[in-house]
Amino acid sequence: MKREVFEKGRLLEVYTDINDDGFGLGEVSEWDDDYLLLKEYTPFGEQDGVGLYSIGDIYKTAYDTEYCRKILRLASLLQEERTEYRFEGNLVFALLEASRAKRKIIDIQLCSSHRLDVSGIVESIDEGLCTVRQFTSAGERDGFVQLKICNISGIYYDSITQRKQEKALREKEAGGEEK
Repeated sequence: MKREVFEKGRLLEVYTDINDDGFGLGEVSEWDDDYLLLKEYTPFGEQDGVGLYSIGDIYKTAYDTEYCRKILRLASLLQEERTEYRFEGNLVFALLEASRAKRKIIDIQLCSSHRLDVSGIVESIDEGLCTVRQFTSAGERDGFVQLKICNISGIYYDSITQRKQEKALREKEAGGEEK
């Protein structure tokens, strides 16, 4: 994959699963030798957090397509206030630490599985391991997962779905339920 395509601010379609028609779509935010970080959009032009993709998993990218132009038009019609994200240094650790520090739900893909393997809030990062408190979509506690950070192939942070889960979680906590 030629890195010139990862021009900051470029709206980019990113394909990682050759067996699935789905793809990520967003503006290039950051990238390094191993990962690409996109400020993502929904198919309706809404801001949808950020997605971190393993460059080794990307088999195709596309830009300046009719679909990209459509999403930009929809986004301009929505006139949402732009959410800015700043992640510096190691992108994986920066996103994990943001989840821990801000108590934000993240979705993690492991070992290029092309699915969301872990969903929750990072509790700790220590010696190459990450512990995540999991929650159901309704904001119910669902135990803990410990994973090797080196196996992370994707992270999704601050998506619309995650914000809804966080709202449900805050409402449960405010209602006096166990934290």
